[in-house]
Amino acid sequence: MIRLKNIRINGNKASCEIFPEGSSESGYIIVDTLSQKVINYSLPEGYEWCDNHISHACAELVKISKTQEPITDKLVMWY
Repeated sequence: MIRLKNIRINGNKASCEIFPEGSSESGYIIVDTLSQKVINYSLPEGYEWCDNHISHACAELVKISKTQEPITDKLVMWY
């Protein structure tokens, strides 16, 4: 699970703060929504093992960028 907060879509770039499950500290992610690739990201200290969370965050930001709804926060869960 990862929480996306302060989601911003600017042209073909999407960015937000990311909070892995159990973390009160944030990291960030920047995604190119056209190529659907991560430009840059950082996880909070101690959560480096959450690298697989980044692909879920990236996919969700791409999906959000294609909607017309102004979504600023999103909880992403998978199993």
